[in-house]
Amino acid sequence: MAAEHRAAWLERLAQEAAALKPGSDWEKVLKQMISASKQKATNKRLNGIFHPEWTSLDYIEVPNETWFLSKDGEELYEFDNGIFVAHQKIDERVFEVFGVCKVLPPDSIVVNVEIDENAIFVEEPPTLDPPKPSWHTVEDPTEMQEWLRKRNKRHLNQMYIEERPPTKVEFQSILSQHGTSEVALGILDGAIDPSTLGLDEQATDFIKGLAKTDKEQTLSMPCEMSRKEFQAAMKATHEDTSSSASGLHYTLWQTIAEDDEPSAIHATMISLPFKHGFICERWKKIIDCMLEKKPGVRKIHIMRIICLFKADFNTLLKWMFNKFIMPNSEKSGLSPNQWGGRVNRSAPACAMRKLLSWEYARFTKTVLTSFLADLQSNFDCILPDMSSIFLMKKGVPKEAAYSRAATMANLSRSVRTATGTSTETYQHDPDKPSLPGEGQGKADSMAIWTLISSELLEMHHNLCHGVELIDVTGNITSRRVDDAYVDDTDTYATAPDTNTTEEAVSNLQRNSQLWVILTTLTGQLLAFHKCMWQILFWIAAAGEYLMASDRNIVGELWLCDNRGKKHRIERKPASEPNPGLGFLLCPTADQKYEYEKRLQQAQDIAQNVSKCILPPKDAWLGLKTRVILKICYPFGLT
Repeated sequence: MAAEHRAAWLERLAQEAAALKPGSDWEKVLKQMISASKQKATNKRLNGIFHPEWTSLDYIEVPNETWFLSKDGEELYEFDNGIFVAHQKIDERVFEVFGVCKVLPPDSIVVNVEIDENAIFVEEPPTLDPPKPSWHTVEDPTEMQEWLRKRNKRHLNQMYIEERPPTKVEFQSILSQHGTSEVALGILDGAIDPSTLGLDEQATDFIKGLAKTDKEQTLSMPCEMSRKEFQAAMKATHEDTSSSASGLHYTLWQTIAEDDEPSAIHATMISLPFKHGFICERWKKIIDCMLEKKPGVRKIHIMRIICLFKADFNTLLKWMFNKFIMPNSEKSGLSPNQWGGRVNRSAPACAMRKLLSWEYARFTKTVLTSFLADLQSNFDCILPDMSSIFLMKKGVPKEAAYSRAATMANLSRSVRTATGTSTETYQHDPDKPSLPGEGQGKADSMAIWTLISSELLEMHHNLCHGVELIDVTGNITSRRVDDAYVDDTDTYATAPDTNTTEEAVSNLQRNSQLWVILTTLTGQLLAFHKCMWQILFWIAAAGEYLMASDRNIVGELWLCDNRGKKHRIERKPASEPNPGLGFLLCPTADQKYEYEKRLQQAQDIAQNVSKCILPPKDAWLGLKTRVILKICYPFGLT
């Protein structure tokens, strides 16, 4: 009965569609609609087979205790409104009051503490069977949403709580008026000397580097969409795309885009805030869609936030970046070392450059070191006020930059889980700084980081030597300091004077520390516990150079954060892979790890398929569009 009703409904829709287009055949339209419906059902079925099982967030887990000590006793963890904060050790069982966000190690133990204004003192834990962290399940929708609102607010506030450079008073004259202050404009035009702003030497050099180049001085951008651009932008978005709840979802916007007259009106209306520099009140309401970061893990600190913005706001940003900002940026020069968020650039191409660097080192017996940097909550630590400066540098009008950043500063956020969307919201506290973060799910977030990181990579390139690849004639040289894909960056160093490990590690120390400084100046923070470094070097034996084993390596890598605290970076053996970009790339060229990973992938897929009954056509489609693409993804590299 349901199938008959659906068939009648599709037939009626086809007749209505044909009536709107004189001369079209409604039966032909009906066949196209039925074909599209079947294709959608097939894709849904195949996705269920080949994609990992993710479930809706219908409960979360919250710890029962507040204080935890790492197994080695070097860090004390505090549970603070849904986030764990790591406090560094000062002395035996004495820890700093200041802390940074970090994931709780699984082998931590529960401890009791005493706190004064200068330090945190940990009581002696029992030596036999010390208590482990315990968790309770929160299933009540209201309580769960309350926990998640507190958690997200604490997460977004980390830049200010951790006192990163852009939050300091010295930066406020630059970042006032949401990054469109007269000081910011003067810096971009080269009319203000940054050394007069009271910044330290590193920040002064960074700000000085933001002055527009001759090419950037000529860039401009219109802020008003045409009717045709509005229609094309709305129709290009998939109808099922989620957006913030206001009744105006993408189906309605696409319906509007079918008619020229309302399209022209709406194209003008959504352009007005960016054209004249004000906030559209409706755009201020967004939803934090809470997802599992790892399948089946519901611990409150291990969550992913996908922000759902208003459909017209997100579409306007997508149009602005795709049509003007990114082409402007490519035309005026983006760093060749950033591979993410750019047209005709891909993760395999970035991985290929890494492979070539290691291949060159192996064939020429050159000592090569690499620091693998990972940023903490990258998009959530981009300051919209600072984004305005980088946008205006690429030709965005002051009014558009202000409207975008002011909207982000005044967001009112709800939380969505499997139980629905909360009626309660969270936002920045009165008389307190706005919550930072560009947010995952916004059309321009990746592009903004591409612009910011491109400037950082160019500055880094000018300050460091990196690795130099020279062809056999000695006439062609390729020099790179970094290979970056979005926020994952590999920084290189060699030993051009002596070809020794000592010089290479010393150069890597300098290059890596400079990268830490540059990223910190934009409000970012490296996840030092996730970072690692590798080295490939050679020893002379029996008249030839042999690849040195791991036990021959001397030297350590220590990096300082913005507060001067040192962090020891783990060294990963060259015989083990760097897991970045979806490839298991070994400096020694050992492909055993990559082979084992792809074999396991194939076995997992075969196991999933064995549980299903698929028609031959669907099985062939799954093989061509999912299995081969997924397993053969790295073959061009390996």
